Amino acid sequence: MDQTTRWITKVPLLNSTSPLRRTLVLLLFGCACFAFSDAVQANVIEDENLQPGTTAWELTNPADNRQIEGYASLTSVPVGGDIDLFVNTQDATYSLTVYRMGWYGGKGGRKVLGPQTLAGVQQVIPTVDPTKELIECN
Repeated sequence: MDQTTRWITKVPLLNSTSPLRRTLVLLLFGCACFAFSDAVQANVIEDENLQPGTTAWELTNPADNRQIEGYASLTSVPVGGDIDLFVNTQDATYSLTVYRMGWYGGKGGRKVLGPQTLAGVQQVIPTVDPTKELIECN
């Protein structure tokens, strides 16, 4: 070892037991883990976007006289999450197909569930609260 190298290793801030060195090593390790995590997350999104898409989500024969109507309890659901659908129809059954909306090569969506045939329910028409003049539907 030459004189310069020996001098650097003896500087208290850079020796292997220095708290500053340990902090720097942990900081670098943390940054590397964070960068790797972001890369993995980006890959998950990129992989999802490469899935084949479909235009089947587009309505081709929409209800025009309230034959079926409904709404969802949420606007977005994480993978594996739950969502409640509130459907009103006079029909005995209806078909449900779920699509994830996105680019998917310009097709706009990807089928993730269905079709499933479900029992139709005719919901009770809610009454107006006379004091607040509001209607609660659920």
